[in-house]
Amino acid sequence: MKIVAISEIERQDLAVHYRRAYRAVARTQVGVQTYTDPIEFSLELTALGHVDVNVRFLDTPPFPVVPASEKLAAAIRELDRVGELP
Repeated sequence: MKIVAISEIERQDLAVHYRRAYRAVARTQVGVQTYTDPIEFSLELTALGHVDVNVRFLDTPPFPVVPASEKLAAAIRELDRVGELP
């Protein structure tokens, strides 16, 4: 499985400052098939300064969710690190 892109990222308004929530579209490639799935994800700053990333698929994808969520979380961490999240 390969993460092709995370696009159409929209930030959701929250009342707390240590958590950021987003909606986006994830494009993934499994073998030769490419899938486009709507997702929600959040980044939460813990008390120790670590950022936890949670990913949720809005529709059930036709591939295993846990490995996809882990790869998406890594890609989201990288987007956050380089400052590409709104």
